[in-house]
Amino acid sequence: MLDEPAGDERLAVASEILRAAEEIGDPRLAADARTWRYLDLLEIGRIEAAEAELVAIEAASRDLGEPRRRYQALCLRSGMSLHRGRLEGARALAREAIALGRRFDVSDARHPCLATLARVAVDGIGCAAATVALADGDDLEVMADHARLGVACRLHRGQRCALDDAPAAALAIRERRRVVIADLAGTTVLSARQTGLYRGLGHTAVLATPLVVQGRTVGALELVDTGAPRAFTSADVAFAEFAARQASLLVAEECGTAPPGPALRVTPSASSAIGPLADAPPSLSTGSSASRPAPAGPFPPASSQADPLDTAPADVVADLRRRNRELARIVAAGLHDVAGLRPDEVLRSLLRRVSELTHTPVVDVYAVEGPVVRALASFDGGRFDADWEGVVLPLARYPCSLRAVDTQQATIVAGLEGAGLSDEDRYSLEKWGYQAQLSLPLVAEGRVIGLLELSDYAARDFTPELEVVRGLGAAATQALQNVTLLEQVERRNRILRELVGIGSSASAEHDPSRALAHVAERVLATLSAASCDFYGLDEGGFRCLVSHDRSGPDEAARGTLLDVQSYPTLAAEIAAHRTFVLTSPDDPRLGADERRLYREHGFVSEIAVPLVANGRLFGLLDVYDTRQRDYGEYLSFLQTIAGGLAGKMEVQAILQGLEHRGRTLAALVELTAAAAQSDTPRELAVIVATRLREVAAMARCDVYSLDGGLLRCLASVDERGLDDGPDFEFAIDDFPTTAMSVRTGEPLAIERLDADPRLTPEERAHYAEGGFRSELCLPLTVDGRVLGLIDLFDRRSRDLGPMAELAGPVARFVVGLYDTLVRLERAGDATLTAGDAPETETQDGTPEAHDREMELLDEIAAAAGAGRELREIAAAGLARLRTLLAFERAAVAVRQGDGGFAWVHAVGEDGAPGGLVGGPDLLDVPPDRLRRERVVVLDRRPGPARASGGQHAVGARTAVAALLAGGELIGALRVESAAASAFTAADRRLLSRVAAQLALAITSSELYARVRQVHHSNLRALSGALNAKDYYTLGHAARVAAYMVLLGRELGWGREALRYVEEAAYLHDIGKIAVSDRVLLKAGGLNHREWDLMRQHPIFSAQIIQPLFDHELVAAVKHHHERWDGQGYPDGLAGDAIP
Repeated sequence: MLDEPAGDERLAVASEILRAAEEIGDPRLAADARTWRYLDLLEIGRIEAAEAELVAIEAASRDLGEPRRRYQALCLRSGMSLHRGRLEGARALAREAIALGRRFDVSDARHPCLATLARVAVDGIGCAAATVALADGDDLEVMADHARLGVACRLHRGQRCALDDAPAAALAIRERRRVVIADLAGTTVLSARQTGLYRGLGHTAVLATPLVVQGRTVGALELVDTGAPRAFTSADVAFAEFAARQASLLVAEECGTAPPGPALRVTPSASSAIGPLADAPPSLSTGSSASRPAPAGPFPPASSQADPLDTAPADVVADLRRRNRELARIVAAGLHDVAGLRPDEVLRSLLRRVSELTHTPVVDVYAVEGPVVRALASFDGGRFDADWEGVVLPLARYPCSLRAVDTQQATIVAGLEGAGLSDEDRYSLEKWGYQAQLSLPLVAEGRVIGLLELSDYAARDFTPELEVVRGLGAAATQALQNVTLLEQVERRNRILRELVGIGSSASAEHDPSRALAHVAERVLATLSAASCDFYGLDEGGFRCLVSHDRSGPDEAARGTLLDVQSYPTLAAEIAAHRTFVLTSPDDPRLGADERRLYREHGFVSEIAVPLVANGRLFGLLDVYDTRQRDYGEYLSFLQTIAGGLAGKMEVQAILQGLEHRGRTLAALVELTAAAAQSDTPRELAVIVATRLREVAAMARCDVYSLDGGLLRCLASVDERGLDDGPDFEFAIDDFPTTAMSVRTGEPLAIERLDADPRLTPEERAHYAEGGFRSELCLPLTVDGRVLGLIDLFDRRSRDLGPMAELAGPVARFVVGLYDTLVRLERAGDATLTAGDAPETETQDGTPEAHDREMELLDEIAAAAGAGRELREIAAAGLARLRTLLAFERAAVAVRQGDGGFAWVHAVGEDGAPGGLVGGPDLLDVPPDRLRRERVVVLDRRPGPARASGGQHAVGARTAVAALLAGGELIGALRVESAAASAFTAADRRLLSRVAAQLALAITSSELYARVRQVHHSNLRALSGALNAKDYYTLGHAARVAAYMVLLGRELGWGREALRYVEEAAYLHDIGKIAVSDRVLLKAGGLNHREWDLMRQHPIFSAQIIQPLFDHELVAAVKHHHERWDGQGYPDGLAGDAIP
């Protein structure tokens, strides 16, 4: 069972064994099974369930009364305490387990605790594997190891190997220092052979830190990572060293050399800092430097330093001896008192004792954090000043403190009148009312980690107290290290908790703005920063989506644009998709104007993380603070959040783009339907200008006709509406860029009119005067001739290429319709002049006939706008045409891909569908003539003609009307009549109008097919993305689709219906793309909030497929998880109410 690869599978097996053991009444087997369950629950992250299982294990150990069971329970409880950060409890339980293990000769009783420690190190740092090993001469013995699933390791518990087989650990042991290698492929620290030992197993980075017991290096903790090279942060290194210290203490416990007390303790090394005094109490004697490690702080061991008493005056020596005796008593009692305190309480206790011992009114301790210090505790006037804790001060403003940090030596100011003081020195003390000060750097491992400062309101020389303060400073250094480590652990735990909380809340919240507001609030609280903003990238730039500062949400900032031009350094980093970190306004990368802006706004530091998904920039996460900081420990946290938000924005952008494209295409189809009902070129221009400006969301749209070298405005529409003023015209050469589009006949999209090099200075000035930033020119071309121009302008800089692509077919249709209307006007006038007017009484003379004609045209336009199939439109149009025009046969043909024509629909004398069979002379009119004349009437002698059903007589007259789109012949309407007087001028105008509407139907059909194709391809892309992250969905959807096809065939459905329902079934779970990966791919069971989110996926699926399928199938997808008894979701429908 334990060899199975997945933790949840092992858990299931362990549960089966537990049930079997309980059924047969075997308590020992049941206890073993519970132990297996505990370990498996811990591995898959179900901590609360593991805690409950551990309680049952402890109860079983008591019931069985076996020491070994009790020992095992203590080890497991120690590991759980360590996992939850209860360090002191973990150490106490470990000591109890070791003591119990010795009683019944359990060898290496520390192993379970070390194994848990290795697991905690892997989880805490987020690496691939950890190994704890002890050195034995030139050999290495592995005491514990832990690796994530799928990670290969060379060293395992119980294994012995040569020290050089673990090169990083060997280097850490031999040189007693940490070894950090971020990229094993490019390191020079190890040889090629040594790096090959790691790289051969897929390791890319390694971190090793020594285990030190009583000043002697006894082993090492080695951590490795896989994947991309990893730069371990300072927090990672600190956590590793903390884990190494805990491992050292466990090893020391086994050897019986560890000092009593909690794991985080203050080392009483004050006496070694003072020096060897003859009358010092035995409990504080220094001993030899060889048997005791050097004290913390900036001083070497006593054996290497001259005794200050040798050269000091007698009165000073006497005073020092007196103070030392007093100090010895206070420190001895004090350190005994603080042994059980928390590290922050230790610091407070030390400050009080320093103040009492040196009679100093103000004693402060600070943590040094780069260029700033942070107040940890302040003892002022006999009390602790809680308001000062947490205050951050720039070191540059306090020269005395800065010198102490830079030189790592104590700095003493005895009075403000000292000759060596600068004006800045005096001001930094005088503004607080101080006359004297001692700044002692707290040094650990060669690095200043803090400052202990004593300040007095009267002039005094702190030199006599210096050695006393240094001694207590050593204890303060140790306490500060412990405080820092605990802060890092707590901060790391808080970050992990916040990541889980943010992910959970963002997934459960369906309103994007509320989800972002919640994330901003949590980020701000986690970083303790001043401000957190989220920006989304749109056509205008980075637009604020959410702004949150210490006072709460800033609603006034929402919707505003980030002025990136004022911050070129930030803009350059974000444009390159790099995280921008600013630690101070003095950063040399900033320009003078940028520094000024940061200072004016009161911000000192900043971290900006680009929101990038699949190489596309979607926005920006921007955090500011009023103190100097480098954000190093929060970098991974922020980048994780940014990656998750960018992924959600990518999905949202795909869905919005899909919806917008579908709406635009549908609106363009409606535009063409409305345009087809125009009676005059002027009416056509007004409809196109009005509708196209709305569809493209532009500021202005002008429609021109081209007459020689002049463009004459037919219609102009802007935000105020239609310009009813007189028509205007201008020479095309006055605008060379527009002239270029007209002469080439190609659309021209200009994103920035103020910067495009194709524009002349005069053009730029003209457009700037009108406030326009972008332009789209659509030349109206037919038969190679440009008849006019559609010119659109906007007041924003926009990429108009996609709109040019979508509007191109509309422009081609408009110019064809425009040309037809112009020709009809001219032909109508000519026909009436020639004496054809009386013939209009036949069809066009009555109001009833006119109304029927308009109804026919409206019906065809409405059908085209609704996206119906072309065959349906043709059938309805021909049936209605018979009420206006007497004919024997009629048919509609369309051009095929090979250039020929094919009938779409035909009707006979009785109105029943029929099919004319054609060949090369299908239209009986040369295409060039038909395109030129629009309607051609042919006189014929009666005779046989081929038909799909046999022979029929060819009528006396045949009219063929061209279906044109942008001057291109795309089809024809053919009508046959037996009457020799058929097809008067009025009839020809009617046929021309019907042909124009049918041409619109073909164009609309193509546009709708394009809508479906685009939407379908996007759905396929979404489906592919879903399948990539959830393999189950791929198999499940395919199975459901197959079942639907089988059921449909059994029910006798047609091929088209089967294809339709198969596609819908294949996409019915596509809404899961909007469900968080953390929920969708979770190995264990879902909690209530996660189930609420999962139950929303049918709604998301229905919303996604709605533009592609009819409402019945959309409803079926939405309700595919409903149940007959009403217990389903999302709406809880029951019985016949389920679609």
